[in-house]
Amino acid sequence: MSSTTQAKRDRDPIPENFNSVEEAVEFWDTHSAADYWDIMEEVDLQFDVKGHIFLMQIQEDIYTQARALARSKRLSLEELVNQLLAREVEKVPA
Repeated sequence: MSSTTQAKRDRDPIPENFNSVEEAVEFWDTHSAADYWDIMEEVDLQFDVKGHIFLMQIQEDIYTQARALARSKRLSLEELVNQLLAREVEKVPA
């Protein structure tokens, strides 16, 4: 048996769906796409990028709590933070 055949048998299956970007990142951080070339399909992907990325510092304890809360709600940290900020900003008069 070749080492390639053995590697195909030993590899983890790619999940049908990832529940979050973080889950996909975690999978591909620990797996090599090279091990899956034989089952990957080429796709035509189009998307419209409308958002911007803003970087800001937050306190470590807030980050840790927010990350845990996002996981418990099965949201990305970005989704949770945007939801929380949107709610709080709406409360403040312009």
